[in-house]
Amino acid sequence: MINDSLAKELQTTYLASRLDKDFAALHKEIQNIATSLIFLKIKGTGVYLDVREKSWDASTRFMEMYLKNPNWVCSAFAFRIDCEVKYILYNKKQRQFDSESEIPPDHILPQPTKKENIDNVIEDLMEDSVYWRNILIDCYRAKSFKAFVTKMSAYHDRAFMEEHILRLKALYKHTRRK
Repeated sequence: MINDSLAKELQTTYLASRLDKDFAALHKEIQNIATSLIFLKIKGTGVYLDVREKSWDASTRFMEMYLKNPNWVCSAFAFRIDCEVKYILYNKKQRQFDSESEIPPDHILPQPTKKENIDNVIEDLMEDSVYWRNILIDCYRAKSFKAFVTKMSAYHDRAFMEEHILRLKALYKHTRRK
């Protein structure tokens, strides 16, 4: 049985004040509950996974409800967080996306074959051509540059990748937070 009394107290504090520090404290407690639930789910299965990352994902999905609907109040924390943990652990679409995003450790990116102009990377995307739009979408969805390049390799050949590698790297850097 998960003790969620502290989470209920933190929720009432956050709903009363709407301060970032209260939100962070509630998020941390939700993450602790999610970690406990994940350990209960994988106990005895022999499965190894990054519990910290999975609990962070589950707690973030839970906390999004407070941001989406300011009037939302959770009455059964353990049940609701358990639903988020099940979603994170057993969602087939997310697992498929994660497995496609991984690159084997022996994969080496090719060096650029010629000097290319990377000054107008974003402006070139505004040309509204289909392949650059697809590249931009993949760039925003990728968790790392390697995942971005791997995703693109599904519809672009090696020659295209070698020709535009510096431009793709600049695009990836421009689309990340600074």
